[in-house]
Amino acid sequence: MAAGAPAGWYPNGDQWETYWDGAQWTDHHRPRVQAPLLPLAPEPLPAPEPEPEPEPEPEPELGEVTTISGLYKMKLTLEDDRLVFVAGGLAAKILLAGVERVEIPLADLVAVELGRLGIRARVGKMYYDVQFDKKDTARARAFVDTVLTRHRELTGRDIGDGRKLSRADRKQAIADTFTSQLDSRLEGVLAALRAGDLAAECQELSAVLSWAAQSGLKGHAAIVDERVGALRSSLGLRSPEFIGHLGRPETESDLAYKLQTWSTPAPPVKVYDDRIVCGAQVCPIDGQTEAQVYLDGQVQITTRPTLTRSLLLAPLPGSAVTPALALAKKEKQDLRVAEFQVASAGWSFSVPVHPDRLSVPRQIATRINAIADSILQATPSPVAVATAPPPAPDDVLTQLERIGELERAGTITREQAEGLKAKLLG
Repeated sequence: MAAGAPAGWYPNGDQWETYWDGAQWTDHHRPRVQAPLLPLAPEPLPAPEPEPEPEPEPEPELGEVTTISGLYKMKLTLEDDRLVFVAGGLAAKILLAGVERVEIPLADLVAVELGRLGIRARVGKMYYDVQFDKKDTARARAFVDTVLTRHRELTGRDIGDGRKLSRADRKQAIADTFTSQLDSRLEGVLAALRAGDLAAECQELSAVLSWAAQSGLKGHAAIVDERVGALRSSLGLRSPEFIGHLGRPETESDLAYKLQTWSTPAPPVKVYDDRIVCGAQVCPIDGQTEAQVYLDGQVQITTRPTLTRSLLLAPLPGSAVTPALALAKKEKQDLRVAEFQVASAGWSFSVPVHPDRLSVPRQIATRINAIADSILQATPSPVAVATAPPPAPDDVLTQLERIGELERAGTITREQAEGLKAKLLG
């Protein structure tokens, strides 16, 4: 071993190793450890060739789909110019608000929305849902496309592509649908205006206002009034004179009105010189129309002694009765009921009013009765006057008492009462 070799175990033949301490060989020996032979790694197998992915089968062309069956035995059908919902079970009937069949004209549709597992048809602020199975998704898509195409052909309007509308888009769609149909709805009113038939005009206008109320559009009554006013101007007719308003104002909430009148909010009443509008009901003023303000009940004031006052104001022990009776607590309970009532042949309604605010309702009632009297005087019946027997004395007294009651109630003025008495006495 060369001098300067580092200390360590070195081979001594094929079987042994001897320790070299850096200067000389020592007597330390050990068997030589043979390193195990590692097996040769097998050659890698060639990678299998990827199998070609199968091409997706094209969806079948469904064409025009006019019927789809949903869950809970609900069936939706497109029939000519309307959508028809038919409930075949109790659950489906509950979804249709308790009815078995709902028909929606296509012209009234605001939108048709296709969800992940349902179809929603919107009419104004209302909507109807049909849920379907996942396997019928393609058929539901074809059905929605068919409805949208049929609606576009019928109305010339586009109501979307079946996606869900945002709140702003929904409001705009409601306004567009209302505006597009209003002219066709007013054709009956226009015909009545041209014929000068007030009764027919009021009847047609009532139908239009009922339809407008179902649209869910805010301010629908004002829009209808504006459009009818434009029709009158185009025909050279004057607009009816506005007399007064009863009930909840349009700018006041239902809760505020209920707190003021202590009654459930009723439809507002607008009085004109030829008609009375109560919500969606339009009634003409004729010679048989009569209005009055009804007031009944009284304000009750009750007193009762209280234990607190008797204890605090008693000068000596045992003398609590005297201050309790002298300074009893007063409670006020208003039991009055006031209504504005108006009626004629075939119609009548009443509107609750505040018992302390009767001046305006009485003025309106007086004006209505004056208009009715003028109409009655302008259209006398000669045959009835010639053949009518003279009134009996008892009837005359009864009518005079009735005129006095109307005058005291403020329904008619003193001049009107004197005129009626003079006419009755001849």
